[in-house]
This record gives sequence, structure tokens and C-alpha cells, in this order.
Amino acid sequence: MANRRGPGWWRQAARAVRPFLSPEQNALIATELKHQSAFAKVKLPRGAIHGDLFCDNVLFVDDRVSGIIDFGFAATDALAYDVAITVNDWCETR
Repeated sequence: MANRRGPGWWRQAARAVRPFLSPEQNALIATELKHQSAFAKVKLPRGAIHGDLFCDNVLFVDDRVSGIIDFGFAATDALAYDVAITVNDWCETR
């Protein structure tokens, strides 16, 4: 199954928020979409991904992972997708 949060969704979400953004923010989104779209040409390793691997979807007992929940966005995509989510979410101090 294709990733429902892939490039098509990125463009749709960008169109939805553009009216609420400054010209500078719109330019940043346009630049980033162009940059990210270029990765479609890169042959990154692909396979099954969770697609929503934020820290609130991982259960722990003490300091060990005891379960992973919420597979609603599971798909086939670049394996780096889950790595990017965990780096951005899990490395943030709260």
C-alpha cells in the first residue's frame, strides 16, 4: 500500500495552508516541496514502514519497548521515513 502521507498529501496540505501564511512562509514551503520531490529520483531502501512512529505510539515497560500501536498509516515507502519521524519527535525535549 502506498504511503498516504507521501508527496501527493504534502502538496494538498501545502495548498490548504497557503492562504494563512506570509509570502516568506509560502516561498519556504514551495522550496521545500521542490527539494523533497527530488528525493523521488533517489533509490532509497524501501519496505514496510509504520508511518506514524511518534513516541506516543510506542509503549514501554520500564526502559524497554513493550509494544507498538496505531498502524493506521502503515505502508510501503522509504525506510528512512520512520527514522525521520523518530529523530524529529523523539529527540525533542518536552
